[in-house]
Amino acid sequence: MVTLDLMILGRLALDETADFALAVQFSQIYVVLALGLTVGVNIAFNLRKSHSRTVARSVAGYAIFTGFLLFLMSLVMGFFVTMSKNAQLSYFVLTLGIVPTTLYIALCAMIEASGGASWVFKLTIGAAIANAALDLALVHLGLCSPAVAVALATTIVRLLLLGFVIYGCLRIYRISIAPIFDGMEWKDLFSYGRTEALVGLIFTGGVSFLFAYANARGNDAALALLAIGINFLNIASVIYLGMTRAVANVASALTHRISTDLKGLAIFGLAYVLSTTAVLYAASPVLSWLYLGTVSPELLAIFVIAIWVVAFDGAAMLFITLLRLLDWRAGPPMLRLALIVIGVPLAMVWFDPLAMQPVFAGLLMGNIVAALLAGMLLLYAARQRARKDLHTVAAHQ
Repeated sequence: MVTLDLMILGRLALDETADFALAVQFSQIYVVLALGLTVGVNIAFNLRKSHSRTVARSVAGYAIFTGFLLFLMSLVMGFFVTMSKNAQLSYFVLTLGIVPTTLYIALCAMIEASGGASWVFKLTIGAAIANAALDLALVHLGLCSPAVAVALATTIVRLLLLGFVIYGCLRIYRISIAPIFDGMEWKDLFSYGRTEALVGLIFTGGVSFLFAYANARGNDAALALLAIGINFLNIASVIYLGMTRAVANVASALTHRISTDLKGLAIFGLAYVLSTTAVLYAASPVLSWLYLGTVSPELLAIFVIAIWVVAFDGAAMLFITLLRLLDWRAGPPMLRLALIVIGVPLAMVWFDPLAMQPVFAGLLMGNIVAALLAGMLLLYAARQRARKDLHTVAAHQ
């Protein structure tokens, strides 16, 4: 939905895009935390299906409690972050959607675990269409600034989504969601998602810090292009996330042959990354037109660098997935934080208020380091696994 919001603002009120993007970026911190902290809902619901009624009610209580805490945190942060009045008002409007969003995510997870994935998908498509229509209506109505209007549309759609999901739980999938307090269950749910929430917080927090830095030193036009570029990174990374899941699914059937098939999986993954990079490069003029209604040379220059940013991130995700298949589970995912530890500082050092290309060049350096480290670690792990397999075969002989 954020992508549609930016496309509509880019066409109707480009000067408002910077304020909305800044508000969204800081609001997104709490959406990512909500996603991370509810990541264990599917697992808990599936493991305890014999007690699904009790678990579902505990999940509902946990989501409401978590959402309320995140709402309070986001509310407090809004008074300490430096932004324009327009951006601040947009941010506070978006914070009103934190509680319903957290509950929506948790209830959707239970519906999906009950076989309703297609229902949730259709609801998501409908919500995107409704959000775009409401964006256009509220912007043209002119009761508030375009940035605030789009933020208001997003919050209204989040409330409507929650209403539909509650209906789906109660009437279609017969899931009892009257909230209850269950300390042990809540602790279990929190334990599943704390690592994901922490990594997500570091990622979104780092990018938000970069946005704040750019906002204090750049102009609205440059910040709007930065927002579109970051949004493009978020969308493109989903493509590579799908690829890594496909690799993991294929490899799960090759448990006893993972060492011999590792090379083939790596070649497939890297070929996918390169072919996707070529497609994104060819499509970049179309993407520029979708965002701005014109083919902007400045945005095209950003896209060219951003495409390589996500390509190296995709390679890093591939190598980390293969490392997990070799039982290296805890440490490798942290390698992607090189984007924040190395990329964001470089982006700030190279920052140019008149052009955003150096910012993305800095992020590219961070992802190159992440991909190289993950690749070298994969080579080491593969050699170790091969030696272990040889020793096992020798022992059996």
